[in-house]
Amino acid sequence: MEYYLKQKGIRTKLTRRSDEFVTLPGRVSIGNRYRNSIFVSIHYNHVWKRDPYGLETFYYGREGKKLATYIQNDICSKLNTINRGAKQSKFYVLRNTKYPAVLVECGFVSNSKERSRMKQAWYRQSLAEGIGEGIMKYKKSW
Repeated sequence: MEYYLKQKGIRTKLTRRSDEFVTLPGRVSIGNRYRNSIFVSIHYNHVWKRDPYGLETFYYGREGKKLATYIQNDICSKLNTINRGAKQSKFYVLRNTKYPAVLVECGFVSNSKERSRMKQAWYRQSLAEGIGEGIMKYKKSW
C-alpha cells in the first residue's frame, strides 16, 4: 500500500516496518504527529469458529465512516468477496486518533480458504490497491 500511495503522490508514514510490537498509545502517538493525515490500521481477523469470512472496515466518527466506506467498497470489489461492511467501533486507535481513522480487517485467518488466499501475492496486492484506491477517493471528496 505504501508503494501504491507514494506513486500517487501521497506521503506515507508507517508505525512499523517489521514484526515488532508497538503499543496502542504508541501507534496513536505516531498517527497524531502529522497534521491533516489519515490513520489506517491493517489487520487479519481471527475467531474460534472456522466458517466466518469476508472483509470489514471499522471506523469512529463521521469522517472515519466516509473513509471506511470508500476503502471497504474498493477492497471488496477488487477481491470479489463477502462485504461484511463498514462498522462503527470504539477501538483504542480509532477513538484516540485526532484525524480520520480506520481499522481494516483483511479476512479471517481462522478460515482455511481465506487463509490460503492471504498467502498469495495477488491477494495482498489487491488489498493494497483497494485500500489505496479508497484513500484516493476519500481525498478527492474533501
